[in-house]
Amino acid sequence: MSTRAVGETVSSQFCWEQILRTNPLFRVSRVFAEGESAQQLLPLYALFSAVEQSCAGVSDSEVGFRKLEWWREECLVRDVADSDHPILKEFCRIGAADSLRFDALARLLLGAQARLDGAAPVDMHELKDTCEAIGEAQLELEAGVCGLGIGGPTPGLDGIAAQNGLVQLIREGGTWWLPLQLLARHGVSRSEIRQDSGSDTVCALFGEVFSAARDWNSEPMHVRDPEAGDLSVLRHALVINQLYARKLNRLENIQPSAYRAELMAVGIPDLFTAWQTARRVSRR
Repeated sequence: MSTRAVGETVSSQFCWEQILRTNPLFRVSRVFAEGESAQQLLPLYALFSAVEQSCAGVSDSEVGFRKLEWWREECLVRDVADSDHPILKEFCRIGAADSLRFDALARLLLGAQARLDGAAPVDMHELKDTCEAIGEAQLELEAGVCGLGIGGPTPGLDGIAAQNGLVQLIREGGTWWLPLQLLARHGVSRSEIRQDSGSDTVCALFGEVFSAARDWNSEPMHVRDPEAGDLSVLRHALVINQLYARKLNRLENIQPSAYRAELMAVGIPDLFTAWQTARRVSRR
């Protein structure tokens, strides 16, 4: 079934195709975006998907580096308005190119390049930092296209960023991001995880990661913070985070080989979770 509605352009259709390759939950979360931000979020999440695909399943890291360097040149060196790429053309078509925060975009691309290097975190604290860096750049970009200025730390946003980043690492595949101390404590190597991902030891290891991730987002975020401004325009960000949180809970009960399939599956419970979250945000 086509996701393209009457009146949508070739560039918007291309954006949908990119997003559905990595993050079909966006089809649900976008329904609950605030006002006109749904239109602005389409090319943004397509850009997130393109960056993610540069890191996911790349057998030769040089290929990934070249793709990311192309994006850096296209977005940060050249004028976005001069680009022929459908994602950037969509940004310009809807007038969202001027809302891109280029410092956050630079961090998004640099972080993706660092993931290709595959330097493992030492402990869970470093894993959280890695995940948070991914999610923070995305949240800043989302806030920008939604017209919100986040001038400093906002209670709850760091936990949301960390959970979002962890979901992306799982979607990208690989085990490089598992902390060295965690592997040592469970007495398992990365090669053993690849060979027998369904063992009790491996499942317990991932279970510890998911348990920690729940605590990352334990601080409630106030959507109308007097210092940060009205964060209700980030309703979509809160909705998609709760969809991710629901998926992380479900991953605890299945084997690692099924993680990606679970993250790519969309069902009625996801729609209900999104509706509940959007309703809570609207009432605050």
